[in-house]
Amino acid sequence: MKDIKAPIERMTKIFLIIVTGLTILMIVLGMKTGNGTGFNEGNVTEFDDHWNYSVDEGLSQQIDLPQTRNVPEAHEIKIKNTLPKRIDDGSVIAVYASFQSVTCWIDGEKKLVYNGAKDLLETDAPVTAIVFVPVSSQDQGKSITIEYSSTLASRKGVLHKILIGDKADTIYYLVKERIMIMALGIILMLIGVVVILYKLLFGETGKVGKALLYQGLYIFMIGMFFLL
Repeated sequence: MKDIKAPIERMTKIFLIIVTGLTILMIVLGMKTGNGTGFNEGNVTEFDDHWNYSVDEGLSQQIDLPQTRNVPEAHEIKIKNTLPKRIDDGSVIAVYASFQSVTCWIDGEKKLVYNGAKDLLETDAPVTAIVFVPVSSQDQGKSITIEYSSTLASRKGVLHKILIGDKADTIYYLVKERIMIMALGIILMLIGVVVILYKLLFGETGKVGKALLYQGLYIFMIGMFFLL
């Protein structure tokens, strides 16, 4: 028992030191947010109301975002709206693509097509991403159409919130919204690193050493998944 207890205590101390340092760093960065960086989430608008929703060019109905529609057989979904009467130059529209291909038109002009990664990184369904459609003051009051499609029936009708605002402010808004998931990912990655370092530094061999190495890599990759 003593042989097992000592390594666990050492790993616990290392882990607590890392978590404490991460917590202090997050607090310091949180104190600077807004003033030190110049970001202001107040410049970001949730563009979620009064969208006209249609399936395969069928009858449209008015909906608010976000929501999930039950359309497993649909080929494509389109939502349409009118852009705000005031848009600052350098703004973007942030659209969440949840394993979906997304195409966006403004006033009939195609502005963005997202179909996921190509070549070696290509997947059957596009990787989940937040895509940015650039807009300016010249787009004020124009019509906007967003088309969603997916090879996954469960994701065809998933419609997340849409944001409009300065790109830096929008990124800050999105990061702040997901800070807990990101923090969890970082903590899991750190735990994985601690386990791997423990195996390397304290020379664990045999089945115990292999188990530590594989567990460390597994935890690290789970953390990376959350962070991504």
